[in-house]
Amino acid sequence: NFAVKIVDTRRYQKEEVQAELLRRFRLEVEAMSRLRNPHVVNIYEAMQLQESVFALVMDFVDGRTLQGLLDRVGRLKTRRTLDIIRQVANGLYEAHTQGIIHRDLKPENILLTADGVPKVTDFGIAKMLMDDSHFTKTGSKMGTVPYMAPEQYEGRKDLGKEVDVF
Repeated sequence: NFAVKIVDTRRYQKEEVQAELLRRFRLEVEAMSRLRNPHVVNIYEAMQLQESVFALVMDFVDGRTLQGLLDRVGRLKTRRTLDIIRQVANGLYEAHTQGIIHRDLKPENILLTADGVPKVTDFGIAKMLMDDSHFTKTGSKMGTVPYMAPEQYEGRKDLGKEVDVF
């Protein structure tokens, strides 16, 4: 089963916003296409449908986000928490070995399959260690504030994989 993520930049009137959305879409394609891990959502195809409309074909994850589970059941038991952390770390390890830092790891970006297997998704603001100037705005604050490492919040340019561990 597949899911299709559609990015339509026309809904934003400002050209700089449209350009940023397109940049993030391309970044997500570049980052996710490098990864083949059971704990990362795989992508299979990226395409331009119209001048300002793009699509990304990826794994369909039949389940919910980790945030959805937390909202429903509250605090998880220690064993389950450690199991999720171990599997997410496995997916991040592969990303890090490929030179990719997620930078927005949070419960909303971890999908849980119906069997409870976590899969990291949404690499839209990832940082590519090998070619940072091409894929990210260095020095800018990108991420979700409650989940940001201090150096990420400060907008430092020298971010490493530690921000995903934070």
